[in-house]
Amino acid sequence: MKKILFTICFMTGLFATAQAQMSVTPRASLAMPQGLLDNVAGNGFGYGLDLDYAINDNLRVGASAGQYRFNAEVFGFTINAIDFAITPITASIKYVLPGVSLRPYIGLEGGMYNFRVGAAGFNTSRQYFGLAPSLGVLYPINERMDFFANAQYHIMYLNETIPIADFNINQDIKFIPVNIGFSFKF
Repeated sequence: MKKILFTICFMTGLFATAQAQMSVTPRASLAMPQGLLDNVAGNGFGYGLDLDYAINDNLRVGASAGQYRFNAEVFGFTINAIDFAITPITASIKYVLPGVSLRPYIGLEGGMYNFRVGAAGFNTSRQYFGLAPSLGVLYPINERMDFFANAQYHIMYLNETIPIADFNINQDIKFIPVNIGFSFKF
């Protein structure tokens, strides 16, 4: 009985000091293709939503969903008839470094990425696993809102070749979005 009572008191003390907090972060992105995607697409744009749960002042876990779109580009000319859309749905973990006014953090996301290629008369969509390490900052505006900015390096692991007209995509898809937004705390 003493062990159970001690465990309950210990856990209550642990959770009481953690001051858990939820936050919702809508974001907008400029996405820069890398590797093979850089050969066939120009810079894109994106948007998304992050949900975080602060376990303590430094550790956050959460989920993220977003979409990034790129137009095909050959020799600097945009081809509007072909576009690429990447939709990651991921779980995330962030370690926020101690600070008062500017709080840098490192993070990692992982999960399912939907990759869609659309062209005149051709549309394919497939799901792959991907990871995204990130570096970012949180700047408190007030008690309930932070300015948010980060850069991520998304790697979507292809396990097959995707034929598109006379071109084959057979390498991992990589891109770097630079995200900004506001984090609202509850």
